[in-house]
Amino acid sequence: MRYYKDVSDWVGYLLIGLLGFGCASGPSSSNDYVPEHPLPERPPINAPTAVDLRIPGKAAEPTPAGSDAPVKQASAQAPADESSGPPLKVEAPPSPPGDSIAKLRSLYREAAERYAAIDSYIVRLRRREQVNGKDNPEEILCVKFRKQPWSVYFKWLGKEATGREVVYVKGQYEDKIHTLLAAGDMPLMPAGKRVALPPDSLLVRSSSRHSIQEAGIGMLIEHFGRLLEAVQKGENQLGTVKYLGLLKRPEFDAPCEGAEQEIPAGSESLLPRGGRRLWAFDTITKFPVLIITQDHTGHEVEYYCYDRLQFPVQLDSDDFNPDKLWNQKKPSAAKSNSP
Repeated sequence: MRYYKDVSDWVGYLLIGLLGFGCASGPSSSNDYVPEHPLPERPPINAPTAVDLRIPGKAAEPTPAGSDAPVKQASAQAPADESSGPPLKVEAPPSPPGDSIAKLRSLYREAAERYAAIDSYIVRLRRREQVNGKDNPEEILCVKFRKQPWSVYFKWLGKEATGREVVYVKGQYEDKIHTLLAAGDMPLMPAGKRVALPPDSLLVRSSSRHSIQEAGIGMLIEHFGRLLEAVQKGENQLGTVKYLGLLKRPEFDAPCEGAEQEIPAGSESLLPRGGRRLWAFDTITKFPVLIITQDHTGHEVEYYCYDRLQFPVQLDSDDFNPDKLWNQKKPSAAKSNSP
């Protein structure tokens, strides 16, 4: 059996996709803080018949029975719909160009205003990513996020990497990503072992689509705002975007408001030949809650779905302190070959 010469050779494989498009986001033990202020149930939406927009993809795996998910569900999740059709096919007639731009401005403005009013949140993330040409299995994570200081925490809840935890606080704890290993993450290391690497480590960068510093709903809103600003200026380096109206998605009970981005070749390094991206915004929270990116062939390369969102919550330093989260277990020395 071949063993790697140092810990760093394996860390790159375990730090998978620390998420730019929202990783974002949960408590690490039964003693962690769980908010007691779930969002109210969705009221009925009096709106025109929703567009049926489905992108074929891998079926989501539900949270394992008996798992102690550290967030509460704000609304029931609809069962997955396995029906398929042409990607991003819209049956309703498109909105006039002027009306589409106005709707897109409204989506961004409402999301930005709502996000500016909160300091922290907890959310469940389901994600699938293609990394280095390989389609990774779906992961289910609980995410905690705080704006100041910029802090993010992940805990894997589903079948993949159960028990793994990751925490990063910008400028604190050596400005490193601290990871609590799951069983099988590293040879000769048991579950619960702690390691740490800088976010710009070559090992970290090469094993995820996005930097951990891009994680969270706020970054999604910012990316959408930049896209819209470029389009309004007549610049096409980020592509084009159109308003889709209300979308019926199998991930959610209620319709979302959608937008479709056409990504030109060369615009994004991970999509050298271009592609398309679906943006879906929740009609209650106003936040982007579903991002699906396809390459030029229509193959899914990114899938990020946020649900069970909790805000406002009062997260403090203890929620992001690796020493307190993990009983002051010190990280193993991990050599990094990054420049």
